[in-house]
Amino acid sequence: MAIASPNILKADTSQVQDDATRVKLDIIGGDYATDYINASFIKGYSGEEEYIATQGPKEETCADFWRMVYQHNVKLIVMVTQFEEQNKVKCHRYFPPLRENLVIADFVVRCTTELSFPIYTDRTLVIHKNGRKKSVKHFHFQEWPDFGCPENTHFMLQFCSTMRQHIEDDAGLTLVHCSAGVGRTGTLIAIDILLQHIKENKKIDIFNTVYQLRQQRTNMVQTELQYKYIYQCLLEALQDAAFIHPGKLSSPAQSPEPIYENMLGHSPYEKLVKVRERERERERGGHEGKIQFQNKLFYSVKPPRLQCCLLGF
Repeated sequence: MAIASPNILKADTSQVQDDATRVKLDIIGGDYATDYINASFIKGYSGEEEYIATQGPKEETCADFWRMVYQHNVKLIVMVTQFEEQNKVKCHRYFPPLRENLVIADFVVRCTTELSFPIYTDRTLVIHKNGRKKSVKHFHFQEWPDFGCPENTHFMLQFCSTMRQHIEDDAGLTLVHCSAGVGRTGTLIAIDILLQHIKENKKIDIFNTVYQLRQQRTNMVQTELQYKYIYQCLLEALQDAAFIHPGKLSSPAQSPEPIYENMLGHSPYEKLVKVRERERERERGGHEGKIQFQNKLFYSVKPPRLQCCLLGF
């Protein structure tokens, strides 16, 4: 169904999605093609469907976008693209300016509040249809270039914390989109899921997390740079006490500190030397016990020579 001819015009044809996870809309007038939108359900930390990952709306798909938001009880929209980047349209403007209305098919969308922060804008959008209305939050993260990553991991962690708080306070699906709905979208969702693992003091498996995302939507986390950025964000989170709950550590052996105690407070060069020494030890097989401990806490990508080493910058 995703590659049926009426649907090709609705989608980025390089990102054909699996029918098993695609979001389906209510059929209109007996036309089965009207159930299609380039969007996928994504499972969260709990294993339940928590997100919708989708491409940025095109002019011709705006009505379908709002049908999806309304039908599937979306409570938060997270936008991680600009409307235009490098003189190329990445996303059609699908919501109105503050205190204005936008009429799209059967919907009237009104922006009732707008708060600007250094890296994102927080809006409240109210959707009216047939005398009924629904409210949805809209977070627009504005410092994320296409195929790239934000320069600052600290701001990203702050944004993820704000996003997660809203998700937990207001039950409903969270819709995330960039332009194609895979690169930046997948990276943000991966970071959010893995931060929850940190807070619950669970094993962090970045490779498998990204792999599972790609099983649900093609090309989630699109570039090597984005994959590396996930590691950088999680390293900073582990160094920040605000992202760790010491009360949940049942014994000193579970503390994350031994992994990083020799890495903090050193120059980048000293960190590189220490990492290389540790890698040589792994290759000789003498670090197996420590690797096993790290895998329980942080990641489990094998073989050791292919594991990414985490550095603080």
